[in-house]
Amino acid sequence: MTQGEGLQTNQLVIGAKETGSGEKLGQFVVDHFQSTDASPAPKLPLLYLVGDKSRDTIRRILKEAEIPLENLQVYETHPSPTLESSLDSFLTTLKYSPATPIICWFTLFSPSGSKPCLDALRNRGLIDSIERKGKNGLEIRFAVIGPTTREYVEVDEGVTVHADAKSPDPKALVRAIEEFHQALSVEKEIELSSLASAIE
Repeated sequence: MTQGEGLQTNQLVIGAKETGSGEKLGQFVVDHFQSTDASPAPKLPLLYLVGDKSRDTIRRILKEAEIPLENLQVYETHPSPTLESSLDSFLTTLKYSPATPIICWFTLFSPSGSKPCLDALRNRGLIDSIERKGKNGLEIRFAVIGPTTREYVEVDEGVTVHADAKSPDPKALVRAIEEFHQALSVEKEIELSSLASAIE
């Protein structure tokens, strides 16, 4: 095959827009092989490249659909050696007090990346500041990418998630944070309205 013939690189990647989580990706693969215009289910197992902390979601979905799958671990996740120092440097740039409070957002992209970040924040007492609701002037908020990360942060780590991006892209992340603030504004308006009614 000469250059320029056959499939282009962007034609070899399918499902990028339709997926974004293990659940969606697994179902996309099942739908692909079960659709009338696609190839029949493969006789040889599909190759699934994973890390050392991948979950069993895709394997479970494909097994239920009787589509063979073989995992191959190709990478390991390790915390950045500069995480602690970078976090400390960032925190020193924040200027706040009870009189001049600020809201600081942290975004968590995956369960494996969330643990070292949350451990570092917890060691500095910043996770507890969520429950104190910023009484010292610093109010921490967490945004996550996708349902898997949200489940890990809330269930495994016991930390409140304030915004959840429905797809792994910057626009979805910004939209989720904006929706949180919009809901918060409505909630405050209702509280003020109720207070005004009680005074009257």
